[in-house]
Amino acid sequence: MNNVTEEVSEEKVSKNFIEQMIDKDLAEGVYDHVCTRFPPEPNGYLHIGHAKSILLNYGLAKKYGGKFNMRFDDTNPTKEKMEFVEAIKADIKWLGADFEDRLFYASDYFDQMYEGAVKLIKKGKAYVSDLSADEIREYRGTLTEPGKKDPYSDRSVEENLKLFEEMKSGSIEDGARVLRAKIDMASPNMNMRDPVIYRVAHMTHHNTGDKWCIYPMYDFAHPIEDAIEGITNSICTLEFEAHRPLYDWVLIELGYKDSPEQAPKQTEFAKMYLTNVVTGKRYIKKLVEDGIVDGWDDPRLVSIAALRRRGFTPSSLQKFVELCGVSKADSSVDYAMLEYCIDKWCIYPMYDFAHPIEDAIEGITNSICTLEFEAHRPLYDWVLIELGYKDSPEQAPKQTEFAKMYLTNVVTGKRYIKKLVEDGIVDGWDDPRLVSIAALRRRGFTPSSLQKFVELCGVSKADSSVDYAMLEYCIREDLKLAKPRMMAVLDPVKLVIDNYPEGQVEYLDVANNLENESLGSRKVPFTRELYIERDDFMEEPPKKYFRLYPGNEVRLMSAYFVTCTSIEKDADGNVSVIHCTYDPETKQGSGFTGRKVKGTIHWVSASEAIKATVRLYENLVDEEKGVYNKEDGSLNLNPNSLTILDNCYIEPALKDAKAYDSFQFVRQGFFNVDCKDSKEGALVFNRIVGLKSSFVLPK
Repeated sequence: MNNVTEEVSEEKVSKNFIEQMIDKDLAEGVYDHVCTRFPPEPNGYLHIGHAKSILLNYGLAKKYGGKFNMRFDDTNPTKEKMEFVEAIKADIKWLGADFEDRLFYASDYFDQMYEGAVKLIKKGKAYVSDLSADEIREYRGTLTEPGKKDPYSDRSVEENLKLFEEMKSGSIEDGARVLRAKIDMASPNMNMRDPVIYRVAHMTHHNTGDKWCIYPMYDFAHPIEDAIEGITNSICTLEFEAHRPLYDWVLIELGYKDSPEQAPKQTEFAKMYLTNVVTGKRYIKKLVEDGIVDGWDDPRLVSIAALRRRGFTPSSLQKFVELCGVSKADSSVDYAMLEYCIDKWCIYPMYDFAHPIEDAIEGITNSICTLEFEAHRPLYDWVLIELGYKDSPEQAPKQTEFAKMYLTNVVTGKRYIKKLVEDGIVDGWDDPRLVSIAALRRRGFTPSSLQKFVELCGVSKADSSVDYAMLEYCIREDLKLAKPRMMAVLDPVKLVIDNYPEGQVEYLDVANNLENESLGSRKVPFTRELYIERDDFMEEPPKKYFRLYPGNEVRLMSAYFVTCTSIEKDADGNVSVIHCTYDPETKQGSGFTGRKVKGTIHWVSASEAIKATVRLYENLVDEEKGVYNKEDGSLNLNPNSLTILDNCYIEPALKDAKAYDSFQFVRQGFFNVDCKDSKEGALVFNRIVGLKSSFVLPK
């Protein structure tokens, strides 16, 4: 009997204070199940401290057979981005915290929160204040002095309802009014001194768009979210302990519970401070913006994405969190403990010993390597025979070597690429001028184009060089029939059709790809003012120049014939506007055969086009000098390997283009949307390859 008692006692001691509280609540019938949540604000990447909260909340739900919710606390549209939403979801899934189908957004409850605010007004528990933020701060008092009564706190219920509706309608400027809870300006708890619960913010929200221009404050929204989702244990870090009376006040006043002892219950635990690391979002944001780190996932940081990129595993972070424990006292944790959790081994096998054992364990029959490993084959067989994995070299696993493929005028050596990255010459290992697989993907190469390239290269025992033009040929062939051909003007000059109706927008049918009818067609807006390429006009053209010049007639692609009648120039003598007239009878598809023109140029509507940035890539290496400097072994870099054009105009049909979407820009080349720098409303396109090829497919 004594042994049993000792075991139970040890079990109780091993539980942290939150688990002990849950045990007590379940035993007393406060709730009959456990539901926890992790509610980050999507205004940055999660760090190691968040990992503790995630694993704590998920672990409690799992231990008690309960549910774990994932909720974005997106009540502040001024700082939130979809980039952070996606990064947070990826981090939580990687950590193994399975929220199943319970992904929620605080913004999904804005209607209930608004109704809750109206209910408080009707109960005389909330009022609209016209005090400025500075005045509210002044009236609030200090830790040693009570606050002063808000002069607007005695407004009638009817007036407060009217004023709150005006806030909601959008007629009130940001900061002009707030809704405050009416509690106690003399409370010793500063959070209970008539806290602001709603503010005006004319911002587009990532989830609700422009539906709302008033947004709830965290202390008002947070308890309502928990109540709606049926959260039993709202677990927060210790700085929210003083907010707990307000949490309970909101829930009780809105009828979600009758007393603080009922669920949802807020419980606080101490933060974990890791020594000598940067976790503050505003500091990390500045490091990213200043280029000191290469992103929120730079391996020198301790965001979850950074730790994952560095090589930490979910199990190592789980072990770290368990070692840190859960307590009510703030503490610092040495970074060495985090390293300890990942460092199981301090001795490591060499490649020539490990490689054959790996093959044998996995049942590999053919271990195919490049030619430099031919001399290593006897050692490969020796290891396997001595360890009893096979009896002779003829048995499997068998190592076979083939020749490396050398691509002309590219940088593949890791130490050279590392230096290019560190020196800021390229913007990362996936810079589109490199030939890492990540770089080729970012530039717009497709798996099928690389498959075709490998097939054309073949397999042999003799080392050979392959012209980079063959790689370009493969992507060109892959895209030319598969992608729509869009109009984009990279170096624009305005063209005005003087006899075209002013203000008219005409939508023309344009084939998406003349060589592939299955891609269909699109509507392209045509207007009086257009943009054309600057080099599609010459004031004094040479012979056999068939594009636009004074007095000459050309076809605007898929539109009309136009004739240049005059030009305007700026103060520097550059052509700024080209004036033309058009012939309405020459509309594409009208059957007009009265005369022919020799030149066709592309265009976009000046009023309807979308502005974009275009990056033109050339070889990173100076092709005339070769890859390496013969004197010191350094790289011969091409100073013109990247040209950025930030005043380009593209068809409006491209406005919804997403990362990795690729297109042909007529007369320009193939382009794709950059996966790192392109954003909604600020598209960035990378040129994958030009239209002209120097490569001839061998017969």
